[in-house]
Amino acid sequence: MKKPWLFQHAILLVALMGSPGANAEEFSHTFTPIADTSLIQIEPDRNHGGAPFFNAGTTRTGWRNRALIRFDLTEILPAGAIITSADLVLEPVRRPIIGAVSSSFALHRVLRAWAEGDKIFEGTLDEPISPGLGLPASPNEATWNDRFAFNGGWSAPGGMAGVDFSGLISATAGSDGSPVVFSSTPELVADLQHWANQPAANFGWLLMSQSEEVWGTARGLASRESEFPPQLVVTFTVVPEPGSLVLWCLGLGVAAVWSRRKSR
Repeated sequence: MKKPWLFQHAILLVALMGSPGANAEEFSHTFTPIADTSLIQIEPDRNHGGAPFFNAGTTRTGWRNRALIRFDLTEILPAGAIITSADLVLEPVRRPIIGAVSSSFALHRVLRAWAEGDKIFEGTLDEPISPGLGLPASPNEATWNDRFAFNGGWSAPGGMAGVDFSGLISATAGSDGSPVVFSSTPELVADLQHWANQPAANFGWLLMSQSEEVWGTARGLASRESEFPPQLVVTFTVVPEPGSLVLWCLGLGVAAVWSRRKSR
């Protein structure tokens, strides 16, 4: 004999568990990086991880710079969180004094691990060198040549698209914004959702000019060590755990059985 009430509650249970937006709450949180540094072509074995800025773009003398930046999502995002949007905000602090050229910056998801390092050049009379060139790397610090100095290199100096970082662009922003804002895109959200679901695969983004062949596109952007650290503003929803929905629906079923027995 068929029991329509059981069928109805089974349909309700399936509908609720199949509707990720059911009773979802929306939240927003601003993350700051846990690591950022520059990759410096002119000084390929130097690290820049402790500096208050990182560089991206090409200098007026034709040398390229790329930046790495990584955020930790695990301490804030609960299991099962669904990311709906994200904006990355960077503060420009340095640019060529003369010959500055505008370009578009791009974010690419990094595919291999790297280490920030702690080098910072503060300047001395004995070594009048640009602070953007860092200092010789210690073991396991990221440089233009290596992900981990002396212990693991990039597939090509500066990183290789498709191996060290994704050839796909996650988001873009103009180099001359103030601040420089990478607005939310489906690709940016997908990167973050991937990292939220698989934290061990989170190696951050590589930031580079889309016109590296053009001289004068280099810009310095405030790092996490500065007064104006990068900000990643993430909006996400949290859905009640399926277990609570199951118990709720089972409770309805028990109540229905009891009601039917009482009415007999």
